[in-house]
Order: sequence, then structure tokens, then C-alpha cells
Amino acid sequence: MRALIGHSGFVGTNLKRAAAFDALYNSADIADIRGRAFDLVVCAAAPATMWAANADPARDLAGIDALVGHLAGAAIDRLVLVSTIAVLDDAAAGYDETGARYETAKAYGRNRRHLELALSAQVQRCHILRLPALFGHAIKKNFVFDLINPVPSFLKPDRLSDLLGAMPAESAAAARAFFVPDTALGMMRFERDAARAAGHDRILAQGFAAAGFTAPGFTNSESRFQYYALDRLWDDIKRCLAAEIPVLHVASAPLRAADIHLALTGTAFDNPGPPLYAEDMHSRYCAQWGGPAPYLYSAADTLADLTRFYREAVGA
Repeated sequence: MRALIGHSGFVGTNLKRAAAFDALYNSADIADIRGRAFDLVVCAAAPATMWAANADPARDLAGIDALVGHLAGAAIDRLVLVSTIAVLDDAAAGYDETGARYETAKAYGRNRRHLELALSAQVQRCHILRLPALFGHAIKKNFVFDLINPVPSFLKPDRLSDLLGAMPAESAAAARAFFVPDTALGMMRFERDAARAAGHDRILAQGFAAAGFTAPGFTNSESRFQYYALDRLWDDIKRCLAAEIPVLHVASAPLRAADIHLALTGTAFDNPGPPLYAEDMHSRYCAQWGGPAPYLYSAADTLADLTRFYREAVGA
């Protein structure tokens, strides 16, 4: 018997596409796992919204502790925890699985490291896979999402107003119709599904391009990401289990945002204004994956995965 926790989230949705599970859980029914026995449980359930965790650390930690408590009520032979590069105090420090230092200042990473420690102590055969930036089915955010969906998901009201004034009239009218206030964030939120259903997504993309700002503009062109294709995850979990690896950094060779942009769109990307971000997580297990040390996957591997994904997403 094997179970997947977090089946309705981004990672869980992709795992369901790759493998069959006897039981599926999410936050609505995780209490039902108590009293059950499983040969394997894959946990991809820690909330992925970084801003929410950092805004309310106590609430985030309480949710994680509740998850740990529910799992304590089940008999689990082997547990796979899908974790995150954010547990590291510096994503670009080149840490491998044995020499890492951990986040203590930001609640998102600190609380997910707490989850790693709690579940490792609770389940003897626990395997942790730390993931970097991701792409795959049902992607909802990040630079790759922005390349596919150039209309920004959120904008400050003043910024949206400025852009409306620089758009063609038809695009501006559509933007006024499909950007709505998000009072919790103090932002204007793009109702992407509604705009697409109404057939306005293309004219909006053209309007933002004409106004001189699209969603990739939030990213510094020199930022470096270790993008990872989620359709590889189930196979990597199986390798990790077979080799009895306790902690695995799922590390792809870093790629510059500018190089990703050029490879996917065929156009140059020079955008030095936004904050610089970098990932450079290493792994001790690159030889077992056939990757170029210190990575499991080469830049060429990742660019091939990104190109395939992008072309499918945009219908190219």
C-alpha cells in the first residue's frame, strides 16, 4: 500500500500523473490517515506559498506540526518527504547533502527544515528530496510561467494604472475588466482563467508588450535557476529509494534567466533592474545519476526539458 499526501498541489498533481497510489490525502482529509498502515508514503504537503509563511510564521508552523501529528498516527514503513532548496540558508552556496547550513531567519525555510527533522525522527526509513525551481503540469508561478503567460498575475494599482495609459484602447479595456482588487495583498489580481475563457488573453498580452512591461520583467536577467522538470520526480524518487539515499539534493546545473529566455523565445533578455536571485545546490550522488559533477542533470538536459515543456504549453 502506498499513499500520496498533498495530491492536489503542484508537486502532488504531477506525481499522480506518473504513478498510482492506493490512497490520496490533502489538507481537507489528512486526519483520515490515522490508524492506517502503508509500505510507502510520499509527502508533498507543506504549503508552497512563501509569502504567507513569512507573513504568519506561527500559523505556518502550526500547520506543519499538525501534519507531523497526523503522520504519527499512521504505521509507515518508508516515507519520502518532498522538501525544498529553501531550507538552506544560502541557495547559491554550493552545499551538498552533508555540508549544508540551514535557514534560521525566514520562516518558510526554517519551518520546512523543522518538518524535515520531525519526520526523520519519526520514521526510521525516511528519504528527503530537496527540490529547486520547478516546472511541470499545472505550473502557476515563476519565470518559466511568466514566459508562457506574459500578462502579470499581480500588479500594484499605481503600476497598472500607468500601464493602462500606455496600452492600445482595446487592450486597456480588457485589462480593466480582468484585473480585480485583491484586498489581502493590496494588489490588482489578473483573472487569467476568465480572460482566457473570454478570448482576451492574446489582446492583453499584446497590450502589455506595447506598454513596455510583461511578466518576465519581474526577473533579473542574470538570475540563475536550477530548473527541474517535475515529470522526472517519480523516477528520481524510485532511484532514491533503491539506493537507500537519506537526503538527496535534486540539483540541475544552473541556467541564467537570459539564456532560458533566448532558448525558449528566440529573443534576447536584458533586465538588470530586479533583485538578483541565484541557486547552486550540489549533490554527492551525481555519478549515480550520470550527471556532470556536482549536478544530477546537465544544463543541456534541463534546456531540452524546458524547450519541450514550453513548446507544448504555447502550442508551438
